[in-house]
Amino acid sequence: MKNVLIVGGGSAGWMTASYLDAQTDYKVTLLESNRVAPIGIGGSTTPYLKRFFEDIGIHDEKEWMPHCNATYKLGVLYDDFDRIGSRWWNSFEVDEGKYPYWNKMRKEEGLDSKDFFKSCIYSAHIGMDDTGKINKTKDGKDAYSYMPTRSYGGHPEAKAWNLDTGAFGEFLKKRTANSVNHVYATIATINTDPVKGITSLIDSEGNEHTADLYIDCTGFKSLLIDEVSDEGRIPLDPYLSHDKALVMPIEYEDAYEEMRPRTGAKAMKAGWMWNIPLYHQMVNGYVYTSKYITDEEAEAEMRKAVGEERVKDVETYIIDINTGHFAKPWTKNVIAIGMSAGFIEPMEATLIMVVQHLLHNLNQVRKGKMTKAEFNGVFEATLFDTLDFLSTQYYMSHRDDSEFWRAKAQNDSQITDRMKEWLETTKEALLPPKDDVLFLTNCWIAKLVGFEKFPEGDGFTDSEPRTLPTYSGTNFEPRNKFKYKEMDELNARIQMDKIRNFDASDLISQKAYLDKFIYI
Repeated sequence: MKNVLIVGGGSAGWMTASYLDAQTDYKVTLLESNRVAPIGIGGSTTPYLKRFFEDIGIHDEKEWMPHCNATYKLGVLYDDFDRIGSRWWNSFEVDEGKYPYWNKMRKEEGLDSKDFFKSCIYSAHIGMDDTGKINKTKDGKDAYSYMPTRSYGGHPEAKAWNLDTGAFGEFLKKRTANSVNHVYATIATINTDPVKGITSLIDSEGNEHTADLYIDCTGFKSLLIDEVSDEGRIPLDPYLSHDKALVMPIEYEDAYEEMRPRTGAKAMKAGWMWNIPLYHQMVNGYVYTSKYITDEEAEAEMRKAVGEERVKDVETYIIDINTGHFAKPWTKNVIAIGMSAGFIEPMEATLIMVVQHLLHNLNQVRKGKMTKAEFNGVFEATLFDTLDFLSTQYYMSHRDDSEFWRAKAQNDSQITDRMKEWLETTKEALLPPKDDVLFLTNCWIAKLVGFEKFPEGDGFTDSEPRTLPTYSGTNFEPRNKFKYKEMDELNARIQMDKIRNFDASDLISQKAYLDKFIYI
């Protein structure tokens, strides 16, 4: 039996402990300092979270949602990213069949880009409207029938969750109290060997801690991996420059209206602001680059955006962001998981998902289905796929109203060569980039439409620039090899008209749904 020592609690630490406890025969110890309080803020997730709970033996969301102040998330609403007043919707509802036909109709009929979201995606009628409705009827039934063309790692799901990360960690801690050895201690000394890696940890009381495998969940500190890595933490400049997040939790004025089933992302003068509706409160955060704005200016801008009168007595706090990554999160006998391995920025809710991927792939190595080199390679590919997805959201913007946007928008130095090649390809047809690892095709298409990047002509060519992939999945097995739907123009128009006419007015509010069917 292998002895595993996890250093650091929080979401990453307790997710790791829970997963290894459920999936392996490892003897698991988690060591955390009681001098460091975990950061408990709103966390936005992806549909992959369902896979994590199933992997640790939880199959009913009623078992965990009330403990984590969780709400539902149908996607992300982007405000003001292309221009002030613009909106686009990134949904978990996958449909790769209709978009080329919609683009043909757009060209012929002069359709507004917003029509794409409400004619191709049911959830856009809910997520893009500022109400608290959820995609459920008043008796708790699904409001529409949805069959994904591809699923998330073998788990068809058109929703994710918003949750309180502090409560999430506490829930997992209590759940593993009888099987995971939990030790409060502060690391004072790290002893290493140039070949093996870490040989022992000495805490501030002089106690020695040893293991066969050390897992670093110490966040931005990266205490363990930094000791054994030859390369050190690699910055992600110039592609992503945000280095601070200003956090502001606020109370609901009307939870039935404000508990919207989405994550909000609003572009600001020097970055963007999130809105995460939890069950007990909303959490707002402004992610920004301090080169372009002071902390005081950022707070003033955020208070104005949320409503100065509403938040006049609300305190804020600042989190320093260390954007960057370790090229080899598995080095010698140390594995970095979570922010210690790498951090992009909070957008797109990928942090918890990447923790899952690392845990799953660790298990694949344990089973002999993946090598350590492949483990590190998949992590780096996933990280740079995320970097590309996020950096293009600044590059593709047409905003020029602040120093930040003038530096980022339409500046070729701010995106990778892969993205430059992709944007050239999209002049011919709406397609995702080559070798996409993480994001489903519809995420890339929604971005193109949201920033009004349309092909020349109607987007139909005699020969497509390349063939669409039939599956994605370098992170989870089984890989879903679903072919894209056969579609013709008439069938596409019929489906789009049906979605356009979807009536969301009689749906139940999320607050009422949670109270009646989940928080019971």
